[in-house]
Amino acid sequence: MLQSLNRLILEPQILATDFCSHVMTSVVGVFLALATIYVFRIARNFLCYFVKWVDPVTISPESVNDQAPLLSNREAHASYDSTTASSNGTFEQSRDNAEGTSHPTIAAGLPGQAENSTESHGYLDRRTNWRAQSDAKNPHTEGRLLKILAEAGGSRDFYLKSVTTIYRGGNGWEKFFAFLMTFALLIVFAGWVSLGLTSAKIASNRAGLLSSSQCGVYQFDDKGREEAGYRDDLHNREKEERSSRYAQNCYGQLDPANALTCKVFYQRGIEFVNKSGEPCPFSLDICNDLNSAVTFDTGLVDAEALGINAPNLPKWRRRTSCSPLNMSMPYVTSDDQSPLNRTYYYNYGHVEKKDDKEQEYTTSTRGNPYDWIVPVYHVEYATWKERVTVRKLTLYSVYHSSLTPGMDHWFPISELERPADGDFAQSTMTIIFVLSAHISHEKPSHDPIFPAETRNKDGWYNADPQARVLACVDQSEMYSPDGSQHWEIHDPLLTGFSDHPGTWLMRLAMEYSNTKYAMHWRLGSALLAQKRISHYLSRPLEPNQWEFEASQFFATSLARIQYDAWAIASGEDHERSGYVDATPDETKGNLCGIYKLRTTDHTNVSLVGFLGYIVLAVVIYFLSWEVPWKHGDSPITPVVLSFIITWLYNKCAECANFRKHHPETTQASSNGTANESHQELP
Repeated sequence: MLQSLNRLILEPQILATDFCSHVMTSVVGVFLALATIYVFRIARNFLCYFVKWVDPVTISPESVNDQAPLLSNREAHASYDSTTASSNGTFEQSRDNAEGTSHPTIAAGLPGQAENSTESHGYLDRRTNWRAQSDAKNPHTEGRLLKILAEAGGSRDFYLKSVTTIYRGGNGWEKFFAFLMTFALLIVFAGWVSLGLTSAKIASNRAGLLSSSQCGVYQFDDKGREEAGYRDDLHNREKEERSSRYAQNCYGQLDPANALTCKVFYQRGIEFVNKSGEPCPFSLDICNDLNSAVTFDTGLVDAEALGINAPNLPKWRRRTSCSPLNMSMPYVTSDDQSPLNRTYYYNYGHVEKKDDKEQEYTTSTRGNPYDWIVPVYHVEYATWKERVTVRKLTLYSVYHSSLTPGMDHWFPISELERPADGDFAQSTMTIIFVLSAHISHEKPSHDPIFPAETRNKDGWYNADPQARVLACVDQSEMYSPDGSQHWEIHDPLLTGFSDHPGTWLMRLAMEYSNTKYAMHWRLGSALLAQKRISHYLSRPLEPNQWEFEASQFFATSLARIQYDAWAIASGEDHERSGYVDATPDETKGNLCGIYKLRTTDHTNVSLVGFLGYIVLAVVIYFLSWEVPWKHGDSPITPVVLSFIITWLYNKCAECANFRKHHPETTQASSNGTANESHQELP
């Protein structure tokens, strides 16, 4: 069951099915499409006023009172003409006189004659020469442009008439204005179309909060029946396998064939950086080379990457370093038996068995594995968890080897220990033994873990009967939001985080993120090299195959965090037979409703966006209503919006004129306020 996920800006959203989200976006599109004609009506109305303001050639006597700025310009030009007449005695003839039309000769200083000059075209000399030359032949430019605006039945009709004017008729000034109006309307419609395109974003994402009342950690009770225990082993193997499969398909470059299977979590994968040729994390004597290690590091990762939806969460970090180990004496020894029966002992630490018997070596192999019938990689491993306590700085082991799970304890030799205050000081170490059985290769391989350097009739194979050894150290840490403090996931939580459910969910999800639980239940089948084998023949391996294997282990451990976070938030195993609730008491019942994921059949729709676009279209419709009032000689009836703007402009103009002609009132008001302030002072 899913709930709507609100964004950090607290924008209300609706988690709708895909069908409902499509209907809602379609409704918004229809409203915006229907409002297009009203947008044109408003734009046409304002273009009309713009043409009349810029090109007031044919102003009728009725509209003089409505053209105050224009009248001021005329009076200024009349004054200029009068001054010129005073010096020369008479006006010179204009260009129109040369064509047979003359202005009346006006004596300087006669007010009546100056007024007549205002009614004529004498004030056109304030324009540029090319404009005056164009309008001299056809002075009624404004009338034709207004006619185009008035007679246009729609945007297409307007564009047709404008283009016709630009290419087939009209003078230069008229063509310029027709082009200018066309360009202005194109800008308006481009903006409207862009707004319509953004309306599709009201369906933002597919993230939703997972709603479950059974959240928590559920583990198998060892006291259950043996049959239930076998089923639990298979279930754990499937958990490990699904994490590996997801990491292989969804981490790195995404294959389109896996696009649907990778849309499970809120974030598809956890990015990490791998570096080859890094310093070995162990003693130099036990490493093959000084810089023989490969490291993987996620850096600081936000809790949101795991789908945890809560504020002020700590960050987390996963690191792993792997390196092949030295297999010379005394780390690998053998008895004096014949090669067919020779036993090899791997001395990387002793093992304490459940009956308190101590095994001096870690593990052993016998004979030549190439003589085995099965073409597989045989894998054994042992894992050791070391932690540094805050007080005593003592080391202790808490994990078991795979030889007898649940019984043995492995204690590594001193060469495999790390400094208590260095990198990977608090870490899990896993040592892996890889035996190449009866496997032939198409091409030779010089990999330190997967060698094939001897040729026979079937191809290249590994003639060395000894197991190759790879050791990895894993570290999982949590950091304060600013990155100034950090602690290992098993350490006590810092003050302020101990009672935070999101912190507990992150910590519990990282419990099984290490190299051990990337291959614990699958062993040899977890190797990428195993998947290249068909019958007895292996396809060519990579030159550094062991680094690819280590990278896959690390990616699997990250995918395991993602899956475990989902499993805890949903209570995946609460109905499985033999499972009990093992959620820590500090956070029991508080892990529900804080996990988000991406759905495949639901979409978040912005309620503000959905209603906002509809309201916008309705408002535009009402603002485009034509007011039954003729404004001067304009051939277009004004709309509500232009009427409102004109009313506001007049009010502002009245206020400005009042302040201009009555400055003493404003000053007196200011002085009165100041006097009152002084009187209030003690």
